[in-house]
Amino acid sequence: MKPATITAIEIKTTPGNLVSQRVFVARQNFDPGRYRIILRINGKFYDQLKSYFMQDVILAPENPAKNNPFALFLPNLSEHIEIYAQLYDYKEDKIVHTKRQRFRFVKNLLSWQKEGILDKVGDAYFNLFWNNSRRVAKVEGPFDKDGKLQTEVKPGERYYFTALPNQKLHNVELLSVKWSYRYDDGEIIRFKNHNETTKNGSNIMDCTFHNEPKKIKVYAHFFGPSEKVMVDFANFEKTENAEQEENQIEEKPVENVEEKSKKEEEKNSTPSLIWSNKVTSEFCDKVVEISKRQNFDPNDLMAVMKVETSGTFSSSKIELKPTKEKRKDGRFKKDYRGLTRSEIMQLPENFTGAVGLIQFTPVAISSLNKNYNLSLTKRKLALMTQLEQLDYVEKYIELWRKIKSITNKISISDLYVLVFAPNYFGASDNTTLYTEDSDYYEANKSVDTDGKNGITKKEIAARAILARKEGLESKENFKNKQPNTNSSDTKVISDADIEFHIFSNGGEIQYKIKNEKRRIAEYFYHDEKGVMHNIGKQTLKKISNKYGTKYKDRIKGNSVYLVDIRHLKNYNNGITKFTLKMNPKTNRFFMNDVTLAALIGAMLDCGFDDFMFNGFSDSEGRSIGGSESHKNGMNGDLRYLRKDKSGQNIHLSFSSETGDPCGWKGLDEIRQNQFNDALYKFGWKSMLSWQFNGRLLRHCIQYDDHYHHLHVQSFRPKLKEIQQ
Repeated sequence: MKPATITAIEIKTTPGNLVSQRVFVARQNFDPGRYRIILRINGKFYDQLKSYFMQDVILAPENPAKNNPFALFLPNLSEHIEIYAQLYDYKEDKIVHTKRQRFRFVKNLLSWQKEGILDKVGDAYFNLFWNNSRRVAKVEGPFDKDGKLQTEVKPGERYYFTALPNQKLHNVELLSVKWSYRYDDGEIIRFKNHNETTKNGSNIMDCTFHNEPKKIKVYAHFFGPSEKVMVDFANFEKTENAEQEENQIEEKPVENVEEKSKKEEEKNSTPSLIWSNKVTSEFCDKVVEISKRQNFDPNDLMAVMKVETSGTFSSSKIELKPTKEKRKDGRFKKDYRGLTRSEIMQLPENFTGAVGLIQFTPVAISSLNKNYNLSLTKRKLALMTQLEQLDYVEKYIELWRKIKSITNKISISDLYVLVFAPNYFGASDNTTLYTEDSDYYEANKSVDTDGKNGITKKEIAARAILARKEGLESKENFKNKQPNTNSSDTKVISDADIEFHIFSNGGEIQYKIKNEKRRIAEYFYHDEKGVMHNIGKQTLKKISNKYGTKYKDRIKGNSVYLVDIRHLKNYNNGITKFTLKMNPKTNRFFMNDVTLAALIGAMLDCGFDDFMFNGFSDSEGRSIGGSESHKNGMNGDLRYLRKDKSGQNIHLSFSSETGDPCGWKGLDEIRQNQFNDALYKFGWKSMLSWQFNGRLLRHCIQYDDHYHHLHVQSFRPKLKEIQQ
């Protein structure tokens, strides 16, 4: 990432106040999480710059803005003023950039005009401004929101800590205090996603904790943590239940992972949907997930899409095209179908007509682009898979729920009116949408069944209601058995000690152990069409499980079999492919043989070329590098996927679209959610992430320090032993 710089310093009159001048500082590559701007005006320092770039300066013998905490009062100014703007780098703990601009006051214009150019000034002198002998003398906390000191903390609740310096400091210096924590006897780790402010000459930090450790220490320091300057306390949940739970875990019989997986599936199984013979099981699963988040009946959306796509459920542009079947007069019969990729590429970027599962119009596409900072076109939508386009169907529903403040369950009438006339979303079913004198009425005249009051919302929705009824009455329209999925007659074909068969349809992982030594594993992936792909063999390393039931082998026994992910070769066979690269900074290269099968399945389901592996465990199955739960290759980290597919860093706490790292605007949210869905399907039932722009990725919970990577955990795969 390029270093931050100051590009201009301006003085402008504050609107409505002739005695107040406003200083503006323009900057590039400025990250408020790393840098702070400091003003030095005619020798006076000011380090509480409002909004990081703007400050009111009062030019009067008396301060008329005593109640304005952001106003800098500078009496007895001459007709000339000299402003220094400086960048303080928290990471380097010093001034790294200084620019100077001179101004003179033009009385007849009542304004300040620049004198000369913007000068680059050396930083050495100004770094004397900082107190090199500063230290944190005392840390206090944790305090609750009411300011009461606590001896234990509860997971998920916010607590406050105070760092008291050994001398009086400027606010920027106070904000350069560094905060760290230690869980139990682990490493000391810097806080990254906490909040800081200053009050009464102290640094105030607030944060939350999770329920993994028994004991927690919090350190505050300028140059390095010290056991003499910290506070320690207990984790409430862990101290209350830790010994009891640990004993219960040891006393419980070993859980049958396969049975547990079956119970999970029965509990969370997707209900049979109408018209599901037209789509894949993954499509149905996704429709159900969307319906839960947006609060509607999933069959209603299936009915709407059936009507809008003329029964094709195509994500492309749908047209009436000749078939290979001939009529009695010798002409070819015509039927609706989605245009192929090559046909779409021959059309303009924004061709005429609507497109996709709910027939996106130009107005709908424009509203999505505006409200979600997207760059959709009709062609982009038409080239998407059905699964990919479902994400935008959900965004469109979500958008209008927010616009109309809809909190109740969405009816089929409302779901269908979103396609036709979204402004009537939430209106009563008897509301007139199109009067008889409108062009829209003429185009949909056949819908006006009673000839009264034009076309009502109820009459428009009748199409979808009929499609729903037909779907429910016809058993043939319910979910069919998928080809070659969860097969009971899978053949053992490998000479490896254990072989895994990974099924795209349903996410089941089948295995067969042929040698209890379990030194070599071989992996086979079965795609949606039932085609089998040999992904290759891997050497396994046997270790003992030291971490209890939570991290035990998901197949059997008290040993775990690790795999060095660096030996996994990328795979490419048409659309069935993946490319996985290593984060050069990781030293946690080991998964176990079952989690590797799940990762292979998730990557091949998506077919991306820019997966980045951030790390699971070390070669002994230990959780290193500051992580607590990366044990036995069970849980781990993966880098977020970018729109530019570069594999470079991404920080969801930033908003930039480009750079290394880029911010959330550079996140490929569609592909990332697709990958999350696949990871979930193959076994990771919980993920930790970072909230960005008011939303979270699918299957995720907000968690500190996870703005630059996805953490996968709670591994419960659907396993089945091959009986041959």
